[in-house]
Amino acid sequence: MSKAISLFSSVRSFVTRSAITKKKLVVLGTGWGGYRLLKSIDTKVYDVLVISPRNHFLFTPLLASTTVGTLEFRSIVDPIRKTRPNVQYIQAECSGIDPERKILSCASTLHAGEKPFEVGYDALVVAVGARNNTFNVPGVLEHAYFLKELSHARRIRNKIIENFEMASVPDTSDAERRRLLSFVIVGGGPTGVEFAAELNDFFWEDLCKAFPRVPVNEVKITLLEAGKGILTAFDKRLSDQTMKWFRKGGIDLRMQSLVREVRPGEVVLQDGSVLPAGLVVWQTGYAPRKFLQDVHLPKDALGRFQVDRYLHRGGNIWADGGGWAL
Repeated sequence: MSKAISLFSSVRSFVTRSAITKKKLVVLGTGWGGYRLLKSIDTKVYDVLVISPRNHFLFTPLLASTTVGTLEFRSIVDPIRKTRPNVQYIQAECSGIDPERKILSCASTLHAGEKPFEVGYDALVVAVGARNNTFNVPGVLEHAYFLKELSHARRIRNKIIENFEMASVPDTSDAERRRLLSFVIVGGGPTGVEFAAELNDFFWEDLCKAFPRVPVNEVKITLLEAGKGILTAFDKRLSDQTMKWFRKGGIDLRMQSLVREVRPGEVVLQDGSVLPAGLVVWQTGYAPRKFLQDVHLPKDALGRFQVDRYLHRGGNIWADGGGWAL
């Protein structure tokens, strides 16, 4: 009798669970916030769809190391399609949210000019992160390199090697060679500082041996910071020690140096001085993505979603990752 009751309970439980219609959860973004959610979400309760132009999670603290080969690119990524077996993924970008109809307007990032398509949702998590902040400095988008995505790191690595190859060609003029070997990093935050250190090590440990025709004394790494110190979000002792180590290693630190313009092959500072540059890496912090600015939902003065302590935007919308404010 007890076995029959137990069997009946199991069948009833199974039928009850099967009768439940799962809600459709759409997650925008595959950064830290979206990736963490995918790892823990109960796929028995939700049908999960991820929409993002990036089909992988990127471990950004190690991104600078890939620019010089300390780490390989594949070692800091996790493909989204392998994150959870029951999670669906579309490589696309969201361009609009209709909270009344619970509809998203999206467009493929693989087919330029394609007609946007719509995706419905029961619950929405906006975790699109942030973009590099140029502070509207002329020439940054056209002539500087960012360091936020895997594609950025690949471009920077290729550019470093290309500059050293060109500097080794016998018919390269002295002035052009010095420009090619001048690397300017704008921004004294964690990424800018780490890249400067990695690049300095890369030169002394590898490039000077691989390119013996390149004069050692012509390689110059300059780090520009608008404030009075680097790594200001950390303990001052760490900042002071890093500055001491950089100066000892030959890195040119310039505090309170504002950039007025980035031109092809040079950086113009606010005081009018011009720095030759074979590579400019711009890492001055982040701003909300344009997508967030275009969405007609309440935002703060910086264009970020305003959420409560549970990251709830209101209705069936939550925000995670960058681009939100309490």
